[in-house]
Amino acid sequence: MLDLSNTLILDDQNLLPYCKYEGYILGDKNYNSRKINIDTWSFTAEELNAAQSLAAKGIINTVSDPKDYGFNLHMDRAVLAKLNSWVAGLNPNATCQNKFSDVSATSPNTWLCGYVEALLDNGLIEANGNYNPLMIATKAEIVKTVLKATWEEVTYNAETWESDYVAHAVEQGFINNFTDFDSLADRGFYYIVTAAVLASKEGEWDDILWELDCLLWGTC
Repeated sequence: MLDLSNTLILDDQNLLPYCKYEGYILGDKNYNSRKINIDTWSFTAEELNAAQSLAAKGIINTVSDPKDYGFNLHMDRAVLAKLNSWVAGLNPNATCQNKFSDVSATSPNTWLCGYVEALLDNGLIEANGNYNPLMIATKAEIVKTVLKATWEEVTYNAETWESDYVAHAVEQGFINNFTDFDSLADRGFYYIVTAAVLASKEGEWDDILWELDCLLWGTC
C-alpha cells in the first residue's frame, strides 16, 4: 500500500492517478524515482468536480484525499492513451504489432502498446512513425484526443487543427477559449475537458438505450 499521507509517489504499476518513468524530464519536473511534496498543491472546484465525475464513471481511481488526483501533474502521452482508450470504450489489443517504432510489448512499459494500437485501429490517433509516449501532451492535443475519443465530429484543416478543435470545444460549451495551444497540459485540464464532453453525451446514451429497447422489446 502506498503511503500518501504527505507525498505523492509516482507509480507506473498503479498508473492512475500516478505515473513514473525512470530518469527523464517531463517539462520542468524531473520524475526520476522521486517523491513530490503535495502539501501545498492547489486545485479548483471545477477540477475537483471533474475528477470526481470521471472517478464515478471508473475512468480514474477514486481517492480519499482530493490532492491525490494529481491535478498538477503533467499529462504524458502514455497515460493519455490509456485514459482515452477507456473513455472511448476500447479494450487494449491483446498483442502488440509494433505499429509505432517507439512502443513495443516491453517499451516503455508492458501495458501501453495494447492501448495505443487499439486507438490507432479505431482511427482515434494518427499512424505516425513514433508515438512519443514520454512527451507531455499540449493543451490542444488534450482537446483533440478527448474529442476523438468521445467520437465527436469535428471539421478541421490539417494546418489549423489546433484552433479548429479548440473552437469546436468552445462552441459546444466544453471549455473556455484559450490560444496557448502548445502549453503543456496537466491532469486537472484533462479532467475538466473530458468530464465536460462526457456530460454532454449522457443524453445521447439515453436516446440510444431507448431506441434499443424499442427495437428489442417493442416499447416505442
